[in-house]
Amino acid sequence: RYSGDKFALIFTDEQYDFKVVVYTLEERFKQAWDVNDSKIFIEANIIYIDVSHHVKDVFELVSLIDYLIEKNKANNYRLTYFSNDQSILELSRRNQITEYMKKALSEDLFDVAFQPIYNTQLKAFRQCEALIRLKHPTLGSISPFELIPLAEESGRIVELGLWVLKRSLKFLKECEKLNISIDVVSVNFSVIQMNDTNLIRDCESLLSQYPSVRNKIAIEITESIFISDYERVLHNMVKMKEMGFRFYLDDFGTGYSSVMNVMKLPLTLIKIDKSLIYEAIANSHHYKLLSGLCEAFRESGLGVLAEGVETKEQLLSIQDLRIDCIQGFLFA
Repeated sequence: RYSGDKFALIFTDEQYDFKVVVYTLEERFKQAWDVNDSKIFIEANIIYIDVSHHVKDVFELVSLIDYLIEKNKANNYRLTYFSNDQSILELSRRNQITEYMKKALSEDLFDVAFQPIYNTQLKAFRQCEALIRLKHPTLGSISPFELIPLAEESGRIVELGLWVLKRSLKFLKECEKLNISIDVVSVNFSVIQMNDTNLIRDCESLLSQYPSVRNKIAIEITESIFISDYERVLHNMVKMKEMGFRFYLDDFGTGYSSVMNVMKLPLTLIKIDKSLIYEAIANSHHYKLLSGLCEAFRESGLGVLAEGVETKEQLLSIQDLRIDCIQGFLFA
Protein backbone atom coordinates (compact mmCIF):
# COMPACT_ATOMS: atom_id res chain seq x y z
CA ARG A 1 0.00 0.00 0.00
CA TYR A 2 1.57 3.23 -1.21
CA SER A 3 -0.76 5.71 0.56
CA GLY A 4 -4.49 6.19 1.07
CA ASP A 5 -6.24 4.33 -1.73
CA LYS A 6 -3.03 4.03 -3.79
CA PHE A 7 -1.24 0.71 -4.26
CA ALA A 8 2.10 -0.06 -5.91
CA LEU A 9 3.26 -3.15 -7.78
CA ILE A 10 7.07 -3.26 -7.91
CA PHE A 11 8.76 -5.43 -10.52
CA THR A 12 12.38 -6.12 -9.55
CA ASP A 13 13.26 -8.51 -12.38
CA GLU A 14 11.98 -9.68 -15.73
CA GLN A 15 9.88 -12.47 -14.24
CA TYR A 16 6.65 -10.74 -15.33
CA ASP A 17 5.56 -9.14 -18.56
CA PHE A 18 4.27 -5.82 -17.23
CA LYS A 19 1.99 -5.35 -20.25
CA VAL A 20 0.12 -8.53 -19.34
CA VAL A 21 -0.23 -7.33 -15.73
CA VAL A 22 -1.52 -3.93 -16.82
CA TYR A 23 -3.96 -5.53 -19.26
CA THR A 24 -5.23 -7.87 -16.51
CA LEU A 25 -5.80 -4.93 -14.15
CA GLU A 26 -7.57 -2.91 -16.82
CA GLU A 27 -9.92 -5.78 -17.65
CA ARG A 28 -10.71 -6.46 -13.98
CA PHE A 29 -11.63 -2.84 -13.28
CA LYS A 30 -14.03 -2.86 -16.21
CA GLN A 31 -16.06 -5.47 -14.32
CA ALA A 32 -18.17 -5.08 -11.19
CA TRP A 33 -17.59 -6.37 -7.67
CA ASP A 34 -20.54 -8.15 -6.06
CA VAL A 35 -21.28 -6.57 -2.68
CA ASN A 36 -24.33 -8.07 -0.96
CA ASP A 37 -27.05 -7.65 -3.60
CA SER A 38 -25.32 -4.81 -5.45
CA LYS A 39 -22.78 -4.56 -8.23
CA ILE A 40 -20.07 -1.99 -7.51
CA PHE A 41 -17.84 -0.47 -10.16
CA ILE A 42 -14.56 1.15 -9.07
CA GLU A 43 -12.63 3.68 -11.12
CA ALA A 44 -8.92 2.94 -11.33
CA ASN A 45 -6.04 5.19 -12.21
CA ILE A 46 -3.18 3.01 -13.45
CA ILE A 47 0.30 4.50 -13.79
CA TYR A 48 3.27 2.62 -15.23
CA ILE A 49 6.75 4.05 -14.61
CA ASP A 50 9.91 2.67 -16.14
CA VAL A 51 12.22 3.27 -13.16
CA SER A 52 15.41 2.29 -14.99
CA HIS A 53 14.93 4.98 -17.65
CA HIS A 54 12.84 7.73 -16.13
CA VAL A 55 13.85 8.36 -12.51
CA LYS A 56 17.17 8.86 -10.72
CA ASP A 57 16.14 8.27 -7.10
CA VAL A 58 13.19 7.52 -4.83
CA PHE A 59 12.32 11.23 -4.37
CA GLU A 60 12.01 11.71 -8.12
CA LEU A 61 9.93 8.53 -8.29
CA VAL A 62 7.46 9.77 -5.68
CA SER A 63 7.16 13.13 -7.45
CA LEU A 64 6.58 11.42 -10.78
CA ILE A 65 3.92 9.10 -9.34
CA ASP A 66 1.97 12.01 -7.85
CA TYR A 67 2.34 14.11 -10.99
CA LEU A 68 1.17 11.35 -13.35
CA ILE A 69 -1.80 10.51 -11.11
CA GLU A 70 -2.93 14.14 -11.23
CA LYS A 71 -2.34 14.27 -14.98
CA ASN A 72 -4.35 11.10 -15.45
CA LYS A 73 -7.22 12.56 -13.42
CA ALA A 74 -7.11 15.69 -15.56
CA ASN A 75 -7.53 13.42 -18.60
CA ASN A 76 -10.76 12.04 -17.07
CA TYR A 77 -9.22 8.85 -15.78
CA ARG A 78 -7.76 7.48 -18.95
CA LEU A 79 -7.16 4.02 -17.56
CA THR A 80 -3.39 3.57 -17.97
CA TYR A 81 -0.68 6.21 -18.29
CA PHE A 82 2.85 5.19 -19.23
CA SER A 83 5.79 7.38 -18.24
CA ASN A 84 7.86 8.75 -21.09
CA ASP A 85 10.59 11.29 -21.74
CA GLN A 86 7.99 14.05 -22.16
CA SER A 87 6.47 13.44 -18.72
CA ILE A 88 9.96 13.69 -17.18
CA LEU A 89 10.54 17.02 -18.91
CA GLU A 90 7.14 18.30 -17.75
CA LEU A 91 7.86 17.30 -14.15
CA SER A 92 11.29 18.92 -14.26
CA ARG A 93 9.78 22.14 -15.58
CA ARG A 94 7.10 22.15 -12.87
CA ASN A 95 9.73 21.64 -10.17
CA GLN A 96 11.91 24.45 -11.57
CA ILE A 97 8.99 26.89 -11.66
CA THR A 98 7.82 25.94 -8.16
CA GLU A 99 11.31 26.43 -6.73
CA TYR A 100 11.79 29.73 -8.54
CA MET A 101 8.42 30.93 -7.27
CA LYS A 102 9.74 30.75 -3.68
CA LYS A 103 12.76 32.82 -4.67
CA ALA A 104 10.62 35.30 -6.62
CA LEU A 105 8.34 35.91 -3.65
CA SER A 106 11.19 36.39 -1.19
CA GLU A 107 13.24 38.61 -3.55
CA ASP A 108 10.36 40.51 -5.20
CA LEU A 109 11.05 39.16 -8.70
CA PHE A 110 7.43 39.05 -9.87
CA ASP A 111 6.03 41.84 -11.99
CA VAL A 112 2.52 43.15 -12.65
CA ALA A 113 1.07 44.34 -15.96
CA PHE A 114 -1.96 46.60 -15.67
CA GLN A 115 -4.30 46.08 -18.62
CA PRO A 116 -6.54 49.12 -19.22
CA ILE A 117 -10.31 48.66 -19.36
CA TYR A 118 -12.35 50.96 -21.62
CA ASN A 119 -15.48 52.59 -20.20
CA THR A 120 -18.03 52.93 -23.03
CA GLN A 121 -20.05 55.65 -21.27
CA LEU A 122 -17.12 57.86 -20.26
CA LYS A 123 -15.21 56.93 -23.46
CA ALA A 124 -12.08 56.73 -21.35
CA PHE A 125 -9.79 54.28 -19.55
CA ARG A 126 -10.69 54.60 -15.88
CA GLN A 127 -9.87 51.14 -14.56
CA CYS A 128 -7.51 48.25 -15.21
CA GLU A 129 -6.79 44.65 -14.27
CA ALA A 130 -3.61 43.60 -12.48
CA LEU A 131 -2.02 40.65 -14.29
CA ILE A 132 0.91 38.89 -12.64
CA ARG A 133 4.01 38.08 -14.69
CA LEU A 134 7.10 35.98 -13.96
CA LYS A 135 10.20 35.52 -16.08
CA HIS A 136 12.38 32.52 -15.28
CA PRO A 137 16.12 32.93 -15.98
CA THR A 138 16.27 29.85 -18.21
CA LEU A 139 12.64 28.94 -18.99
CA GLY A 140 11.66 32.48 -20.02
CA SER A 141 8.21 33.99 -19.44
CA ILE A 142 5.86 31.75 -17.45
CA SER A 143 2.22 31.92 -18.52
CA PRO A 144 -0.31 32.65 -15.75
CA PHE A 145 -2.18 29.56 -16.97
CA GLU A 146 0.83 27.54 -15.84
CA LEU A 147 1.89 29.69 -12.90
CA ILE A 148 -1.41 29.98 -11.00
CA PRO A 149 -2.21 26.21 -10.78
CA LEU A 150 1.36 25.57 -9.56
CA ALA A 151 0.99 28.33 -6.98
CA GLU A 152 -2.22 26.66 -5.78
CA GLU A 153 -0.65 23.19 -5.63
CA SER A 154 2.46 24.43 -3.80
CA GLY A 155 0.42 26.38 -1.24
CA ARG A 156 1.76 29.78 -2.32
CA ILE A 157 -1.37 31.17 -3.96
CA VAL A 158 -2.45 33.14 -0.86
CA GLU A 159 0.94 34.79 -0.53
CA LEU A 160 0.95 35.52 -4.25
CA GLY A 161 -2.53 37.04 -4.20
CA LEU A 162 -1.62 39.34 -1.32
CA TRP A 163 1.57 40.39 -3.13
CA VAL A 164 -0.48 41.43 -6.20
CA LEU A 165 -2.96 43.27 -3.98
CA LYS A 166 -0.14 45.23 -2.31
CA ARG A 167 1.45 46.05 -5.68
CA SER A 168 -1.94 47.27 -6.97
CA LEU A 169 -2.48 49.52 -3.95
CA LYS A 170 1.01 50.94 -4.46
CA PHE A 171 0.23 51.55 -8.14
CA LEU A 172 -2.98 53.41 -7.24
CA LYS A 173 -1.05 55.55 -4.79
CA GLU A 174 1.50 56.42 -7.48
CA CYS A 175 -1.30 57.34 -9.89
CA GLU A 176 -2.83 59.56 -7.21
CA LYS A 177 0.45 61.43 -6.80
CA LEU A 178 0.65 61.95 -10.59
CA ASN A 179 -3.00 63.09 -10.82
CA ILE A 180 -3.89 60.12 -13.05
CA SER A 181 -7.58 59.24 -12.67
CA ILE A 182 -7.93 55.53 -12.00
CA ASP A 183 -11.24 54.53 -10.42
CA VAL A 184 -10.59 50.82 -9.91
CA VAL A 185 -7.83 48.23 -10.15
CA SER A 186 -9.11 44.66 -10.21
CA VAL A 187 -7.08 41.84 -8.67
CA ASN A 188 -7.68 38.12 -9.22
CA PHE A 189 -8.20 36.03 -6.09
CA SER A 190 -8.17 32.23 -6.19
CA VAL A 191 -11.04 30.33 -4.58
CA ILE A 192 -8.37 29.00 -2.18
CA GLN A 193 -7.62 32.56 -1.13
CA MET A 194 -11.30 33.38 -0.71
CA ASN A 195 -11.53 30.43 1.71
CA ASP A 196 -8.42 31.39 3.68
CA THR A 197 -9.06 31.84 7.41
CA ASN A 198 -6.72 34.87 7.59
CA LEU A 199 -8.15 36.61 4.53
CA ILE A 200 -9.98 39.45 6.31
CA ARG A 201 -7.08 40.17 8.66
CA ASP A 202 -4.47 40.18 5.88
CA CYS A 203 -6.54 42.39 3.57
CA GLU A 204 -7.30 44.91 6.32
CA SER A 205 -3.60 45.07 7.16
CA LEU A 206 -2.73 45.99 3.57
CA LEU A 207 -5.58 48.48 3.15
CA SER A 208 -4.52 50.31 6.32
CA GLN A 209 -1.18 51.10 4.66
CA TYR A 210 -2.90 52.88 1.73
CA PRO A 211 -5.95 54.63 3.27
CA SER A 212 -6.52 57.14 0.45
CA VAL A 213 -6.98 54.44 -2.22
CA ARG A 214 -8.45 51.59 -0.15
CA ASN A 215 -11.86 51.90 -1.87
CA LYS A 216 -10.42 51.48 -5.36
CA ILE A 217 -9.81 47.72 -5.39
CA ALA A 218 -12.08 45.14 -7.03
CA ILE A 219 -11.55 41.45 -6.41
CA GLU A 220 -12.12 39.18 -9.40
CA ILE A 221 -13.47 35.74 -8.56
CA THR A 222 -14.49 32.90 -10.86
CA GLU A 223 -17.50 30.62 -10.94
CA SER A 224 -15.45 27.92 -9.18
CA ILE A 225 -16.60 29.45 -5.87
CA PHE A 226 -19.93 27.67 -6.42
CA ILE A 227 -18.26 24.28 -5.91
CA SER A 228 -16.16 25.40 -2.93
CA ASP A 229 -17.16 26.28 0.63
CA TYR A 230 -19.82 28.65 -0.66
CA GLU A 231 -21.00 29.88 2.75
CA ARG A 232 -17.49 30.78 3.89
CA VAL A 233 -16.73 32.58 0.62
CA LEU A 234 -19.98 34.50 0.84
CA HIS A 235 -19.22 35.46 4.46
CA ASN A 236 -15.77 36.72 3.45
CA MET A 237 -17.20 38.65 0.51
CA VAL A 238 -19.70 40.44 2.74
CA LYS A 239 -16.97 41.35 5.24
CA MET A 240 -14.64 42.56 2.48
CA LYS A 241 -17.37 44.65 0.88
CA GLU A 242 -17.81 46.40 4.23
CA MET A 243 -14.06 47.15 4.10
CA GLY A 244 -14.46 48.88 0.73
CA PHE A 245 -13.75 46.11 -1.76
CA ARG A 246 -15.84 45.61 -4.89
CA PHE A 247 -16.35 42.20 -6.49
CA TYR A 248 -16.30 41.21 -10.16
CA LEU A 249 -17.34 37.79 -11.45
CA ASP A 250 -14.70 36.80 -14.00
CA ASP A 251 -15.17 34.55 -17.06
CA PHE A 252 -18.95 34.35 -16.73
CA GLY A 253 -20.34 31.66 -19.02
CA THR A 254 -17.54 29.12 -18.68
CA GLY A 255 -18.32 27.45 -15.36
CA TYR A 256 -20.93 26.40 -12.88
CA SER A 257 -23.03 29.43 -12.11
CA SER A 258 -26.63 30.16 -12.94
CA VAL A 259 -28.14 33.64 -13.09
CA MET A 260 -29.83 32.98 -9.74
CA ASN A 261 -26.51 32.02 -8.13
CA VAL A 262 -24.92 35.20 -9.46
CA MET A 263 -27.72 37.35 -8.03
CA LYS A 264 -27.04 36.00 -4.52
CA LEU A 265 -23.49 37.35 -4.46
CA PRO A 266 -22.52 40.93 -3.50
CA LEU A 267 -21.15 41.66 -6.98
CA THR A 268 -20.55 44.96 -8.74
CA LEU A 269 -19.80 43.78 -12.27
CA ILE A 270 -20.05 40.68 -14.48
CA LYS A 271 -17.22 39.95 -16.92
CA ILE A 272 -18.65 38.06 -19.90
CA ASP A 273 -16.11 35.50 -21.11
CA LYS A 274 -14.83 36.00 -24.64
CA SER A 275 -16.08 32.55 -25.71
CA LEU A 276 -19.63 33.70 -24.98
CA ILE A 277 -19.00 36.97 -26.83
CA TYR A 278 -17.62 35.19 -29.90
CA GLU A 279 -20.48 32.67 -29.93
CA ALA A 280 -23.03 35.50 -29.76
CA ILE A 281 -21.36 37.30 -32.67
CA ALA A 282 -21.45 34.12 -34.77
CA ASN A 283 -25.03 33.10 -33.91
CA SER A 284 -28.00 35.50 -33.95
CA HIS A 285 -30.01 33.31 -31.54
CA HIS A 286 -27.17 33.30 -29.01
CA TYR A 287 -26.80 37.05 -29.51
CA LYS A 288 -30.41 37.59 -28.44
CA LEU A 289 -29.91 35.40 -25.38
CA LEU A 290 -26.76 37.29 -24.38
CA SER A 291 -28.52 40.61 -24.96
CA GLY A 292 -31.32 39.55 -22.61
CA LEU A 293 -28.79 38.37 -20.05
CA CYS A 294 -26.90 41.68 -20.14
CA GLU A 295 -30.18 43.56 -19.73
CA ALA A 296 -31.13 41.43 -16.71
CA PHE A 297 -27.78 42.14 -15.06
CA ARG A 298 -28.12 45.88 -15.67
CA GLU A 299 -31.65 45.95 -14.24
CA SER A 300 -30.23 44.28 -11.13
CA GLY A 301 -27.69 47.07 -10.75
CA LEU A 302 -24.72 45.13 -12.08
CA GLY A 303 -22.22 46.45 -14.60
CA VAL A 304 -21.34 44.30 -17.63
CA LEU A 305 -17.88 43.96 -19.16
CA ALA A 306 -17.01 42.21 -22.43
CA GLU A 307 -13.71 40.32 -22.33
CA GLY A 308 -11.41 39.43 -25.21
CA VAL A 309 -12.44 42.11 -27.73
CA GLU A 310 -9.57 42.01 -30.20
CA THR A 311 -10.83 43.53 -33.49
CA LYS A 312 -12.88 46.53 -34.61
CA GLU A 313 -15.38 44.13 -36.17
CA GLN A 314 -15.97 42.50 -32.78
CA LEU A 315 -16.37 45.91 -31.19
CA LEU A 316 -19.01 46.93 -33.74
CA SER A 317 -20.82 43.62 -33.33
CA ILE A 318 -21.36 44.03 -29.58
CA GLN A 319 -22.43 47.69 -29.61
CA ASP A 320 -26.15 46.78 -29.42
CA LEU A 321 -25.49 44.86 -26.20
CA ARG A 322 -24.90 48.21 -24.43
CA ILE A 323 -21.84 46.87 -22.63
CA ASP A 324 -20.51 49.14 -19.85
CA CYS A 325 -16.82 48.23 -20.17
CA ILE A 326 -14.60 46.51 -22.71
CA GLN A 327 -11.29 44.72 -22.16
CA GLY A 328 -9.08 43.21 -24.83
CA PHE A 329 -6.14 43.50 -27.19
CA LEU A 330 -8.02 45.96 -29.41
CA PHE A 331 -7.39 48.59 -26.73
CA ALA A 332 -4.31 47.29 -24.91
